Amino acid sequence: MKTLSIPAEISQALPHVTAVSISISGGKDSQAMQRAVMAQVTAPRFDLVHADLGRAEWPQTPQFVERMGLEVDLPVNVVQRVKGDLVQRIEERLDTVSTIDGTKPAKPFWPSAAQRYCTSDLKRGPIQKHQRTLCKDGLIISCAGMRAQESSNRSKLPTVKVESALTSKPYKDLSPEAAIQAWLDNDKQGRLVLLWLPIHDWTEDEVWESLGSSQEDVERRRDLYRSGRGAEALTGWQAHPACVFGNQRLSCALCVLAGCGDLCNVGERHRERCAKYVELEDRSGYTFKAGMSLKDLPANPHSLPIVSEEPAEQPCQLCLF
Repeated sequence: MKTLSIPAEISQALPHVTAVSISISGGKDSQAMQRAVMAQVTAPRFDLVHADLGRAEWPQTPQFVERMGLEVDLPVNVVQRVKGDLVQRIEERLDTVSTIDGTKPAKPFWPSAAQRYCTSDLKRGPIQKHQRTLCKDGLIISCAGMRAQESSNRSKLPTVKVESALTSKPYKDLSPEAAIQAWLDNDKQGRLVLLWLPIHDWTEDEVWESLGSSQEDVERRRDLYRSGRGAEALTGWQAHPACVFGNQRLSCALCVLAGCGDLCNVGERHRERCAKYVELEDRSGYTFKAGMSLKDLPANPHSLPIVSEEPAEQPCQLCLF
């Protein structure tokens, strides 16, 4: 396994930490992060937390996340939005933000890069609510599996920062180093939470290697799965099965930020999830993605040629997976 590059601020914090809280989605990055942190970091308490998106999840995710906890003999704290799952939140947005009126067009209501309420309301909010329960006075290191290689925006994220939404007022506007020192000088009064991205500098190859696999192994297993040899494709597989089914990333089963290939994959295997979102498309007059309705997903993506995925803002190229 690749050795973590532990920043100076985290090394400064670890001797005084109350808990290391690890957010796990079930995707390969959070799985690799969990394994690396728990293998290479010493802490008095590790906390695993998973934000359950309800009907928007892959059906296999709850069981897979539970397995991640069993591997390290820890319970997984499953958190949810109190007022309903992501599908319900999208419906609420349609009813409150959109204008359902035949004389004028509806306003957009789907999550988007500019409107990431799916993340804030269904993931970050419930996870932070849980992390507040870990201590009133103490130091928490909150770990997230974002990597610089994933996108230009993620490459610009700081590896360590003070999580101001969870941190007591005297420390929330300070740099990590200054916040730690101020908290120590104040006899560890109040809560200080540091957000750490442990595998921010890892490549995708390094992630797969840490999970006992490789890009070549992934493609081999996908070929087996496409040829109808599903059991063989998943034998010995350690990551989420959606990776073998063909998904490049794992988030919501249907994510507006996903490549067209991932949407094709979900559209083929989980038609009931697509059907619900198509219903919302019809009701609102707005397609799931700009210029692309989920109705356009092919019934059998295996019949399509393999093409490179384009960014979401580009015209859809429906691909194999």
